[in-house]
Amino acid sequence: MGSGSGDKTVKNRRTRSLLKLGQRVRIRPAGTSVFTIVDVDDEGRFVLESVDGIPEGYRFPMREEDLIPE
Repeated sequence: MGSGSGDKTVKNRRTRSLLKLGQRVRIRPAGTSVFTIVDVDDEGRFVLESVDGIPEGYRFPMREEDLIPE
């Protein structure tokens, strides 16, 4: 998995918007759970982890267009 620049800002290869590592997001359309961006994978998807403290810290990738900044 790739990582961002020194200021921890990540530019998704598919869009012009910026999201930051550590930023909290919800998943569309009715996003009720909150996740933190922890990395960006080789395909430019943001790797998320729940902020609810799920044991083992399950992580999964999502496309930027499916994320709503908190």
